[in-house]
Amino acid sequence: MSNTKKSSKAPPEQLAFNFEATDEIELAGSALDEKVSDYQQTVIASGLKLQEAGRRGLRAVFFGIDGVLHPTGIAYEDEAGGIYCDPEDQRFIWAAVLVELLEPHLDVVLVCHSTWRHRLSLRSLRAILPSKLAERLIGVTDPSVGREESIQAYVAQHDIAVDAYVIIDDERSAFPAGMPQLVHVNSRTGISTPKAKLAIASALEKLGDWKNE
Repeated sequence: MSNTKKSSKAPPEQLAFNFEATDEIELAGSALDEKVSDYQQTVIASGLKLQEAGRRGLRAVFFGIDGVLHPTGIAYEDEAGGIYCDPEDQRFIWAAVLVELLEPHLDVVLVCHSTWRHRLSLRSLRAILPSKLAERLIGVTDPSVGREESIQAYVAQHDIAVDAYVIIDDERSAFPAGMPQLVHVNSRTGISTPKAKLAIASALEKLGDWKNE
């Protein structure tokens, strides 16, 4: 999300959404909504089954939004704390790419570490993301700390193995040099390029898939 603040009197057609933040527990991603899809329950149950069996536990993709699911510079925060996109509303134009990449990996869940977590709760993010991403979304990282720190805190809290998660982000400088979990993408093209798709597919493949035995 751009730090540039636009006027709160933006034309109505530009307003994309304006959700009230919920409590800090929900923002921190430590609780799931009571009403989750059957598919999401299956995904979470798969992860729990892995943990009970002494395997690797949850497999997760931590993802940004601006510069990942759509180009940077199309979403702005207004003076009232709402968020709106540019008139053409290119929001989430590459979401289908991530959906397709995740299809072979039914046990992989999503956690959002985007700056959007500063304004939108887990419930609000689920409400605006395409359904096939929303049903995998189990949490957002702590908005009170930086991206890398918030991811590491979430990993520790949920006992996610060091080789069981991938990070997709457009800001390399936000992470330690050479971080093996990071898939860096260009902020103008996000996950839409062949190079980005290949890198993400390879990273997901290394996580492995959960299968019944």
